[in-house]
Amino acid sequence: MSGEVTTTIESYLEAVFELQEIGERVTQARLARWFGVSPPATSEVVHRMERMGLISFADDRSIRFTEDGHTRAAEEAIRHRTIERYLVDVLGVPWHLSDEEVRHMEPGVSDVVFEKMRAALGGVDRCPHGNPIPGTAAAAMPIDDLTPLEDCQPGSRVKIDRILEDLELNRETLLYLEEHKLLPGAELDVADRDPEGAVTVLRNGESVAVGRTLASHVLCVPA
Repeated sequence: MSGEVTTTIESYLEAVFELQEIGERVTQARLARWFGVSPPATSEVVHRMERMGLISFADDRSIRFTEDGHTRAAEEAIRHRTIERYLVDVLGVPWHLSDEEVRHMEPGVSDVVFEKMRAALGGVDRCPHGNPIPGTAAAAMPIDDLTPLEDCQPGSRVKIDRILEDLELNRETLLYLEEHKLLPGAELDVADRDPEGAVTVLRNGESVAVGRTLASHVLCVPA
């Protein structure tokens, strides 16, 4: 592999990894939405990753990892998700700020400090957003039943499994989830879903409206 793996490339590796985990087809357009940037800006990063031997393109122009790219992406996911867990569980950082804070601090966390963080946690298998930490039992579990909340049928009871961490969800949106306790592990009754994908759910008797964009990021399994 030639070229420097910058923090931007690390973020793209994590995004591709997370999307592939849930079986989503990864394209440059999807990554542009993930980071809230223009398609040309995404294209520049993706083609740099291709030249570095981290990713390649399938015949349908979807993005896939090389062996080196997958290894590096898994390592980044382990670090990011473990540090997030440390911030929330040990330091008490609010849930809705954990991803933002880890992006600020992660480049400065040495391997020595990271191992201390991991030891302090005493063994965790998911980040605060529900994404499994590679190498743990949670990462080996099948995910065939994952359904975005926007596609869940009224009358069904579901459990939030994970929440996608892309930058379409800003701080205020994440705070909304936290305030209404729509977090991984929460069980919900789907009360209503309009044709645009907005959903109304019942959480411990409380009615909560979830807009389409947010509902597309909340991935559920049957409760």
